[in-house]
Amino acid sequence: MDRTRLGARAKGLPDEEPGLVLDNTAIGRKPPYAVGLMKGSKWEGNEERGAVHRSPKPAQEEPRRLLLTPDML
Repeated sequence: MDRTRLGARAKGLPDEEPGLVLDNTAIGRKPPYAVGLMKGSKWEGNEERGAVHRSPKPAQEEPRRLLLTPDML
C-alpha cells in the first residue's frame, strides 16, 4: 500500500484509483463469516507494515458486518 494515500492524505481519491495498491498479489480475502486477526503498525516490529482493511460494499441481501479494532497499547 502507498500509505501516503490513506485516510485524510488520500485527498478524496477513491481506493480504486491507480497507485494505492502497489502489489495486487499481496491482497488477501476472508470468506464470509470468517474471523481475521491482523497486526497494525503499532505492533512492535511491524511499524509501517500494519494490515490495511477494506471491505467491499455489501449487497442488499448480505448481513451486516462488524469490525472490532481493539488497540493494545
